[in-house]
Amino acid sequence: MGSSAPNPYAPPTASLDEPQAEAPPLFAVSAAKLLLLSLFTFGLYTTWWSYKNWRAFDGRDGERLMPIPRAIFSGFTNFSLFSRTQRWATSKGTHTRVPHELFAIASLVMSVAVGQSPFGTLWPILFIMGMGAAHLPSNALAARVNLAVAPNAAPTVGWTTINIVGVVLVGILVALVGFLVPRGDAQ
Repeated sequence: MGSSAPNPYAPPTASLDEPQAEAPPLFAVSAAKLLLLSLFTFGLYTTWWSYKNWRAFDGRDGERLMPIPRAIFSGFTNFSLFSRTQRWATSKGTHTRVPHELFAIASLVMSVAVGQSPFGTLWPILFIMGMGAAHLPSNALAARVNLAVAPNAAPTVGWTTINIVGVVLVGILVALVGFLVPRGDAQ
């Protein structure tokens, strides 16, 4: 009896695992998160942002990019990172007219200016915000590439618990330092 009918008592063969969400190819966050975390981490968040994007490019074309040193020296390597992001976006059909080279130069100038500005003035805050702002065009381009290449990927725009705790702790620390540091006019 060569019956080819399927066995009704056989175990199911369909996969019951939920499909894994695809990861976005580049690291992109909301503009508010980029600017606020840049400010509250005294510019270190831009280094983290650079590291995450260098890591996204590392090994993509068989090229070893050493993301950690490139992120540490991000003031000097952002030109390459921003240009690489722009070239990759163009290859994926996402075009831009933003001159990323100018923003990389602005990022370097702001990084140097932060270290040279006098403590206790508003200048370091403005330069740190400028560092974050210099990353905005490349960040926006990375978000557009993510949407074009991986439309079902979850965006990385949300605030994590560590982001919120860090902002609160730094805010408390700055308030304490401001309260405890003696003022020049109090004599």
